[in-house]
Amino acid sequence: MMKSGGIIRTIATACLEQGRSRSQNSDNLAAFGRWVPAARRASLVRSAALDSPLQLFAVADGQDGTGQGARAAESALALLGTFSERLPEHAQDVAAWGRAYLVQANRTVGQLLDPNHDLTAGTTLTALLLHGGMAYTLSIGNSRAYLFRDGILTRLTRDDLAWLDETRYLTRWLGMQDETRLADAEGPVQTELKQGDVFILTTDGVTDLIGDEALAACLAAPDAFVQRIGRIRELAIGKGAPDDFALVGIRVRDPDGKQSAGKSVRRKHEPGSGETNMLEQSLAEHRWIRPLCVFLFFVLLGLLLGKLLTSLPGWFWTLLPGG
Repeated sequence: MMKSGGIIRTIATACLEQGRSRSQNSDNLAAFGRWVPAARRASLVRSAALDSPLQLFAVADGQDGTGQGARAAESALALLGTFSERLPEHAQDVAAWGRAYLVQANRTVGQLLDPNHDLTAGTTLTALLLHGGMAYTLSIGNSRAYLFRDGILTRLTRDDLAWLDETRYLTRWLGMQDETRLADAEGPVQTELKQGDVFILTTDGVTDLIGDEALAACLAAPDAFVQRIGRIRELAIGKGAPDDFALVGIRVRDPDGKQSAGKSVRRKHEPGSGETNMLEQSLAEHRWIRPLCVFLFFVLLGLLLGKLLTSLPGWFWTLLPGG
């Protein structure tokens, strides 16, 4: 297992939508520790804040015309979850780990679809693994991963696509009978995490409708993060959403837990600016107490002197001048 890193704090939103021209949803996603069961694939939106040293997200686009694509996507995501528990001890070995997963997933999906070996069936897969302050992106097919940082949208994956007579087709996917085609498959791409990073995973049901410029505009909007991801979903639905789509957005709140720990230490040992302002405000609000106390002291002193004077005997007053 890879050595444990610091706690990574994120907020994630996952959306799954059945295409308007589809009888069932062959796309799927993995987030919050599991993939989506068939009963919930028609339409799903879920958001959560996550605090964990290891976080895994993925989208898969089942390819078929016989209903097998949904099973292929589900199988690939389930196997990815199992592989995430076998991370190597050293980060430099993640590439080999990723390739081992692709080979095993291709075989698993291929066996699942063996009765339909004459069909172009299988699944794409794009995964994002967060661990040790790093992001590892793994992809095969044409589902995509993006990084939105400092207002710039960068594509982290390539499309395994080719064109023939204006017809688009996949050149690589999970479930291929020819395993040698995996040799040139894209291995894990490594990216150092920074606070505020936003990662987007999506199948082509979104990217066929929304270009990179429009995606960037949605992510740059002055809204809460969950609303920004919702804006992408609504834009795809507004364009008709003929194809199924899976969409996952992840925002990095703290890449390694150090920033939250530092804030905790400062609050414990040093008064922050907010605490200083509160202290000054408290002192300002209670500055009237001292003069009030002085005033009450002299009032009380006057009452005591008055009572003392009125209690003196009559002969005392005859001793005073004019008495």
